[in-house]
Amino acid sequence: MAVKTFYNIEDYGAVEGEDITSILQTAMNFDHKNTIYIPAKKYYISDTITTYATYGCSLFGAGFSANLDNLSNPGGATLVWTGDRNTPMILIIGTSFIFDGA
Repeated sequence: MAVKTFYNIEDYGAVEGEDITSILQTAMNFDHKNTIYIPAKKYYISDTITTYATYGCSLFGAGFSANLDNLSNPGGATLVWTGDRNTPMILIIGTSFIFDGA
């Protein structure tokens, strides 16, 4: 059994408080069999991130949060959606994707 590799999104150039849409999409495309880690900081997403879950990618956030009511103090990894409210932030195609936080 192959061991999954753990990648910090900041290793791809993500910077707290900035739009990381293309960085996160690249990380998920490149490392689709590994775990992408998002630190306990706030990042922005402006377009849909698409993942082909049949490859077994994991997205893990430190104290992961999707709290849109208290963005000034999210308390964990926070992805702030700035795109069209009628489109998804993350589109999962397939059946083997893990979205977790601790």
